[in-house]
Amino acid sequence: MEFSNLLSFEFNPQFWHNVVHLIGLMFLATLGVNIFKTILNLTFWNAYDLKTDKKDQWAVVTGASDGIGKEFALQLALKGYDIVLLARSEDKMNEIAAKIKKLGHESIVYKFDFANATEKDWEKLADKLNSLDVKVLVNNVGVSHDFPVSFLEEDTERIERIMQVNVHSLMKMCRIVIPQMVEKKRGLVLNMGSMSGKIPSGLLSTYAASKAFVSSFSQGLAMEVHKQGVHVEHVNLYFVQTAMSKIRKSSFFVPTPRKFVASVLHSCGSSINSTPYAPHALINFVLDWFVPETFKIDSSYTMHQEIREKALKKKLREAKKDQ
Repeated sequence: MEFSNLLSFEFNPQFWHNVVHLIGLMFLATLGVNIFKTILNLTFWNAYDLKTDKKDQWAVVTGASDGIGKEFALQLALKGYDIVLLARSEDKMNEIAAKIKKLGHESIVYKFDFANATEKDWEKLADKLNSLDVKVLVNNVGVSHDFPVSFLEEDTERIERIMQVNVHSLMKMCRIVIPQMVEKKRGLVLNMGSMSGKIPSGLLSTYAASKAFVSSFSQGLAMEVHKQGVHVEHVNLYFVQTAMSKIRKSSFFVPTPRKFVASVLHSCGSSINSTPYAPHALINFVLDWFVPETFKIDSSYTMHQEIREKALKKKLREAKKDQ
């Protein structure tokens, strides 16, 4: 009798219709909530107040000599901040400093090699930054592979450089700057991530792993310091028209550094894990909700294989020209 009741329960069409209906409603409700949250994040919900509290308030930007870092420096100066420029190219930073001066703000050009800095170099940098009232830190400096390459074929030096710049340097900057932010109970830290950190990326395995670290570390750190008035945010991005991406022309899905940085500064503070440029948020949403994980990993690997083949052919053509 009990067995027949069990069969009746298992094969009752109405019961399973109700189960499927309930699962569908739960999926749609969750989807709706996430769409709503994405829209709120892109429309400046709980955005961080970037207004300067007083004169001589500083923003520190790493990788500030070009591209996204350069734009952060200029746009933060427009918002009233004095700027600490950190990068290897002193000439490029001097040009940016001249523009900042025209905007009516001070800047410090600090030549710094994140890949090869010694402990003494870090101590000197810490002394300098701790002498300033720093309200904003943008960890933008980053290194990738020259082109897609397998882990076993990549130079050991390049692998170590990627980890040193993308991981260790970011942590060191946070250790230097965040304590004074906690003491003053206010501060904003923006850590630049990458879509590569969301998807295991064959032929970019080291770079992708370094960006996965940035995502996890940033969000964990954000939870530790938010009650002390410091907002740490992992900024997720897809392709931007920069020297690092090797993309020469901008498009709807590939913004200029100016457009991208403007989107970050308009919506920062809305989340500890943001995708502020709307077309990138759309890509991110579709990948999260509608694309199976295995398909994403396979597609990423295939894409990088194609990029690698093109890069090798180009390298071969250039080598023939030089002969």
